[in-house]
Amino acid sequence: MSMITLNVTGDVITGSYDGKNFGVGYDEKLYKQMLKLQAQAEKATSVAAVKKVLEKFAPLTVEDFKSTIEGASEYLHFNQKTGETFIKFNKVVSNVPLPSQFVDRLNESIEKGIDVLPMVKFFIRTLRNPKLTPTKLDNLCTYINQTYMDSGYAEELMKEHGISLEVAQARATRIQTPITNEGLLQTYKVSREKTRKFDKDTGEYIDRYKATFDEETGLKTYDKPEFVEDLVFEPAVQGTSGDAFFCGNKEGHIIKVGETHKLADWSQVDCRDTVSCVKGLHVGNLDYIRGYQGQGTVTHNVFVDPMYIGAVPHDGTGVIRTKEYMVYDTFEHVTKSLYRSSTYAAQTDAEWKEMLKEAVKENKEFVDAAKKQAAETNEQLESLTI
Repeated sequence: MSMITLNVTGDVITGSYDGKNFGVGYDEKLYKQMLKLQAQAEKATSVAAVKKVLEKFAPLTVEDFKSTIEGASEYLHFNQKTGETFIKFNKVVSNVPLPSQFVDRLNESIEKGIDVLPMVKFFIRTLRNPKLTPTKLDNLCTYINQTYMDSGYAEELMKEHGISLEVAQARATRIQTPITNEGLLQTYKVSREKTRKFDKDTGEYIDRYKATFDEETGLKTYDKPEFVEDLVFEPAVQGTSGDAFFCGNKEGHIIKVGETHKLADWSQVDCRDTVSCVKGLHVGNLDYIRGYQGQGTVTHNVFVDPMYIGAVPHDGTGVIRTKEYMVYDTFEHVTKSLYRSSTYAAQTDAEWKEMLKEAVKENKEFVDAAKKQAAETNEQLESLTI
C-alpha cells in the first residue's frame, strides 16, 4: 500500500496517496491537516492502520468547488452534477453556464483573495447583449484573459533590481483588458486630432486654433486649449469614411473625450466573429492599438459595456466591434474632469442588482419559451404520425 507524498508548487498542493495523484488549491489549514495524516501513515504499524489514515486523507484531496465558488459571491451557483457555474439571483439560476476559461479566471481570483464581483457584473452585462451567441461568449471570455508583457518594464526591473529575466517578465505581464468595478471593459482607441474646421459663417476650411508668430523668427505656433475635452479627433484609420456615429448628440465622424460614441442601430455593426475590417465602431486591447499608433496619432482610454459588443474576431488582432463606447481619457493630455466607470455605467449597486434580476429572468423566459415551442412541435409530429 503506497504512502502519502506532499509537495507545494505555487498556490497548489500536489502529491499522491495509495497510488492516486491529486492537486488542490493551497490552504494553510488544509496543508497542516495533510502533513499530520502523512506523519500518522508513516508511523502506522499495520496495513489496517494505514488504510484508516488514507480514508481520512482522501476527502482532503477533493476540492469543494461548490463551497469555494458560492462562498465567493452570493450571485454564483455551482451545479455539482454537471460541474458548471451559473449566475443566480433570488434562487433563480440563469440557463447560461459560465465558460470554462471564465471560471478559471474566477477561481484564480478567489485563490488570490480578489473580489469577484466585477467579473460577475461583467457576465451579467454580457448576458444582456442581444447579439450574444455561445461562440461569441467563448471568444469574449478568451479575449478578457489575454495578457501583455511590457518588455521595457521587465528590462528596467532586471537592471535596477538584479532579478532574473523569468521573474522580471512575470512581474511585467498583465491582463490587456481590465474589468472595472461596474463590469465594463477598459479598452483603447487610436485617433488623429482635427486641427482644422469649417468656418460656421463662410464655410471655409480654416485652422481650428489661433496662430501666433514669433516676431524675430517668424515661427508659427497655435494657441491650443489646455484641456483635452476641448480638442476634436477623428478615427485614425477610417477618418470620415464609413457610417456616421453619434458623439454625444452630434452625428458625424468625430471623437471627443468625455462623450459617449454610438451608432444609431445594430444594423450598422457587422456581428460576425469570422471577419475583420468591416462596419462597426472599432476599439481594442494593447495588441490592437500597436498596429495603428504612429506619428500624429492619439490614443484614448475607452469604456465598453459588453452588452454593446457586436463581434470579437478571433484573428489575433485584438480588435472588438461595438455599437457604443465611451472615451474617458487620452494618453499625454490633461482632462478637466474625472470620468469614472460608474458615470458611464450609470449604475448604483442597487441598480445593478435589478439588472442582474432582469438578465436572469430574460434568460429563464427564453428557456421556457423554447420548451413550450418544443412541446408544441412534438404534439404536431405526433398528430402527423397518427
